[in-house]
Amino acid sequence: ALSLVKNREKHWQSFKNSLKLSKSKDEVDKIIACLEFPANPIIEKLNMLLYFRGKSPEKIRNRLAEYLKGENKQYSRLYQKNAFNLLFQLYSDYPPAGKKYTGIDVFINLSSGIIRFAIEICNQALNNAYNYGYEPNKENPVGVLHQDFGAKYHAKLQYNDVLRIPGNLGLPVQEFINQIGTIFRALHMDQYLVEPEPTHFETNYSEISGKAKKVFDAAIKYSCLQVKPPMDPKSYIETKKTDFLTNRVFAPHFEISYRLRGRTPISASQINRLITGNPKEKRQTRGEIVRNKRVKRKRRDMGQKQLVESDWESGKK
Repeated sequence: ALSLVKNREKHWQSFKNSLKLSKSKDEVDKIIACLEFPANPIIEKLNMLLYFRGKSPEKIRNRLAEYLKGENKQYSRLYQKNAFNLLFQLYSDYPPAGKKYTGIDVFINLSSGIIRFAIEICNQALNNAYNYGYEPNKENPVGVLHQDFGAKYHAKLQYNDVLRIPGNLGLPVQEFINQIGTIFRALHMDQYLVEPEPTHFETNYSEISGKAKKVFDAAIKYSCLQVKPPMDPKSYIETKKTDFLTNRVFAPHFEISYRLRGRTPISASQINRLITGNPKEKRQTRGEIVRNKRVKRKRRDMGQKQLVESDWESGKK
């Protein structure tokens, strides 16, 4: 967290702005003096959360002091329960300029088990390095920028290669993959989303129909989409849905994570619109999916609020 926070302004800015609506500058400074803890920005995010949940700045400061002495297990539990989500909130305050894809382990993951893809990525990285004077006889690794270029250039080639799918299905499959990639890119950049970097989606495959099903099936057949083993429904009332992810080799093209995480619900009707809809319908559907994901996060936060308060009110034990 400390390496992420290069200056202390960004993760405090929105907090300060919200306080300025009802507080004087002196009052804002006093509140921040109680909540700040430069040694750990995640603790600062937790203190902000507690303040917005109605806890007084002085009480938060006292509980933190007790926690630092090992005298407050409740604050410790709050920190442990919320640290992961708070880290990604902090991450959203300091978004990176762009994702980098480097290292042989990353290249293997991007290849989705296809060795040829991993070799091609390495070749692209080496060729780019050679163009800038790289000499392999010296004991120096290929630079990060060259490795990243190799992954992104290979992803672009594979994305363009989708057009070669026969039966006049290449263009609609590529357009569908573009829609899904654009959705995940938006979710990756969404500062209101606590869940980190979602990369796969669930849908009722049996309800996809007509031309949309034909395109969807072609995307699976030619490995543009990959089927993930479905997760069990949370209750017997829910229908068991199928999980899908775009081939990891496309991840650098959309600058999204190659890791499997963050399931996103997309209904069959939304799939139909993403494939067969006009540009306006596709744009509206993308926005709808992103907003629904954000609402789901807010509902989870409401539940988290009760957890936070029940722990907080239990006092020192």
